[in-house]
Amino acid sequence: MSQYTYAPLADSQIRFLRIQRHAATLQLVCDLERVVVPFGDGYAALSYTWGDLTPTRSVLIEGRNHDVPQNLFDFFQAYLVAHPGESSPNGNLWVDQICINQLDHDERSQQVSMMDKIFRSASKVLVWLGCEPAMVEAARQVRYGDTSNAVATLLHHPYFSRVWIVQEVALARKKVILCGDVQLEWSDLLDAVAKHFDVLDRIPAVVHEKEHYRTLEMCLYKYCWNDCHDPRDKLYGLLGLTAERWRVNVNYNKTILEVYLDAVCAVCEELFDILDPDCFYDGCIEYPVNLENYRTTLLALGVAMGFPKNQLMGLGPFIEAIQAVYHSTYLRNISFIFTGLLHSKEREQDCAYDVTHPKANIAVRWGSIVATRRNPFVRDVIPRMGLQIASASSQDDVHGENDDEGPAWDRWWFEHNGRTQYFICPHTDEVALSRSAES
Repeated sequence: MSQYTYAPLADSQIRFLRIQRHAATLQLVCDLERVVVPFGDGYAALSYTWGDLTPTRSVLIEGRNHDVPQNLFDFFQAYLVAHPGESSPNGNLWVDQICINQLDHDERSQQVSMMDKIFRSASKVLVWLGCEPAMVEAARQVRYGDTSNAVATLLHHPYFSRVWIVQEVALARKKVILCGDVQLEWSDLLDAVAKHFDVLDRIPAVVHEKEHYRTLEMCLYKYCWNDCHDPRDKLYGLLGLTAERWRVNVNYNKTILEVYLDAVCAVCEELFDILDPDCFYDGCIEYPVNLENYRTTLLALGVAMGFPKNQLMGLGPFIEAIQAVYHSTYLRNISFIFTGLLHSKEREQDCAYDVTHPKANIAVRWGSIVATRRNPFVRDVIPRMGLQIASASSQDDVHGENDDEGPAWDRWWFEHNGRTQYFICPHTDEVALSRSAES
């Protein structure tokens, strides 16, 4: 039998799934329906771990095979048992592995950018914890109040360490847990956790995450170490928790490095937004801003996304160069920004060169930052800082000194207004290790 082929979606559409068993063969049969935003609340969204991505089972969609991994197949089986009274075919579901054409990067990008709306609008979110016997027994014990060891067992499930579940849980209006043939309310889990405070660190903030003002930096700091199959989801999986003005465009055609630079851009916009009174007073950014938190977060994100050592060595000076801009824009210097009188500073040789380079047109640059809401400095210059290395055998390439016994330096650069501007860092494994340790 031939494989199912997806029809394309319009930008404002998503797919709903309806699942039932074939009357004669008992095979799982799915119907897909395209719906237009706003798509109402007559559906449930699935929150789960993908697990082993190797497709081992299949379902029928419009009479054609569609391969699915075992964990999703098990969910469909459990769902049909748990919802026997719903209309036939059963009610609308949103399941990312089927409702999104995962082989189409453009569609995947567009649909992932709508994930917050999908989970916020759903009448309920179904949390699927699989059907492993120990987990099923633990869920049963939690449901009936015997929680002595059951809570710790449940919270060891890989589900609670996923990046994506943070926003799925935070945005859901109602959450229902399914584990094998056991169904329990999310509040049952919260009550069990409250009785056993010693296991709370298994789910730092996830089960209690609420929707409120969050910066992207805050979300990355708390959750960038959570698991995902695609390193780009370290960023994309948290966007639904942040203010829209700081979100990046989801694009799975980009490399991991390009997505990391998008994260740097968005975090820098948070920093520069402190100059905007509308943002400054709305509670989105706490004052004063702790720059060390931003530096630590971006370094940690680089490690979490799997950058190799030679790139990690450059992340510290790279971020320090960006921070030099912010330091120069701090509140006491705002008047200088408007008048174009801001001057660059001298910095130690083991730090980044100030990006307010003497040859740059400071007045024009800072004037453009203040004058526009989505500032061109962040959008244009920072991506071009590109973590590329121009090999420099010694310090004399940068400082005009000849010190054969001195350390080798890597020279990192970005371009602005047709000029190449540099900052440097020592080419030693110790620096890379220290940067990683600090994060």
